[in-house]
Order: sequence, then C-alpha cells, then structure tokens
Amino acid sequence: MGAALGQAFRFPTVSELYQLLQNGAASYYVQSNPNLKPEEVIAGEFTAERRFDHGLLRASLFHENKYDALISQMLPNGSAIPYDTGTCTRAAGCSFVQNVDHIRTRGLELATQWQDVFVHGFDLQGSATFTEAEVLQNDAAPNIVGNKPTRIPKSMFKAVATYHQGSHLTYSLAMRYSCRQYNALDNSDINPDTFGGASKFFVMDVKVNYKFADRYTASLGVDNLNNYKSYVFHPYPQRTGYVQLKFDY
Repeated sequence: MGAALGQAFRFPTVSELYQLLQNGAASYYVQSNPNLKPEEVIAGEFTAERRFDHGLLRASLFHENKYDALISQMLPNGSAIPYDTGTCTRAAGCSFVQNVDHIRTRGLELATQWQDVFVHGFDLQGSATFTEAEVLQNDAAPNIVGNKPTRIPKSMFKAVATYHQGSHLTYSLAMRYSCRQYNALDNSDINPDTFGGASKFFVMDVKVNYKFADRYTASLGVDNLNNYKSYVFHPYPQRTGYVQLKFDY
C-alpha cells in the first residue's frame, strides 16, 4: 500500500497573457488576457497492490482539486467572453484562455499485468479508469457550475497483449476505449461525432518489432486497425500503417 500527496502550479504563458493573434481576415482570433492567474493543483492518491508469481493487481483511488484552472475555449461570432465585456467579432468567433475557480476530479483506477499467460512469452496488461469530475465554482460564468470540465471522460479502458517469439521478435495487439468527453465548459457540444465535438472511441493497434542487430530494431504496425471514426474537436487519424527503423545509442 502507498499514499501520495502533491501540489503543482502552471503559470500562464506570455502569449496567453499578452499576444493577440488573428487567423485570417474572416476567421477567428485568439484573445489574450493579462489578468490570468496561475493554476494550482492539489492532488492525492492511495494505492493498494498485490503481487503474484507472474503478475500483479493494483487499485488506486485519486482525488484532485484544481484552482484557477487555465482552460482554453472557442466561442462563435458575437458571443460574450466570460472574463470581460468584450465579444468575439470575427466571422468564425475567437478562442481564449480563462481561469475556472475550482474543478474537482476524483476516481478509481484498476490495473493488472501478467507474464507467461497460458504459454511462455505471452504477456497481458490492462487498466480501467472511472472518473467523476465537476466544476464547483466559477465566478466569471456561474452558469457552468455543476458541469463537466473539458476532456475528462467518465471511463477509459486499455489492454495490451504481447507475444515474445524468442528474444528478437515480438507481436503486440493494443485496444483503447474512452467514453465521450466535452470540449465546451457549458457542455453545449451535445453532438460529439462531428467537428468541434469530443466523441467516444474504440481503437485497436497492432505492431511487430524485430531486433535484427545490436541496438537496431525494425517495426511494422497499423494504428486504428478497425478504422474507428472519432473526434477530438478535429477528426482523429483513421487506419494508418507505418514502418520504423530505430537505433538505440
């Protein structure tokens, strides 16, 4: 068993504070905000782990309080910017970074990994994460209190199966699933399966590694083997094949 407690800060960048950018004559612009505060995170975790001869099981409870969270948002033309009295004036609106006073995130992660499952050289590992996140305070835009913060899914699952054929050749199959998320703090992006949304996804990846010489490895793989169509504001890449040669020095 183990426990951890930490505190971290993220300061706004110079461009977020002072640089006003325009993207095209009729497109959106990026609104700076010199009044941005540093983001503060206080996080804790409690972990219990049980080891076996060929594997382990681990459970982790986590809790995070984020204060003055720096969140990037995009608004359509004519919408009011929450932190001042300005409005988006370009045809496609504007993007900006704002502080959100308090976001709470808590959840549970279950993870496991095993070696030599059923046959020698066959390994399995996987994890499941369940998260509850909520905006608890936002004085600049009180209407988003109680909403889900951006890019935090309620559940995620990952699994990887690897077979080692000797010491030089390995085959891997990985699977990833995430339920839908939100891109907008007001949770107005109710259609996740389009541009601007953050949809659920289920992706399978395959890869073969061959170590053909000392410090040289060749790889052949396909990402998103099942060609799942999903979005995170823009479309995720669909089925993609690649060849790779790596030298470790």
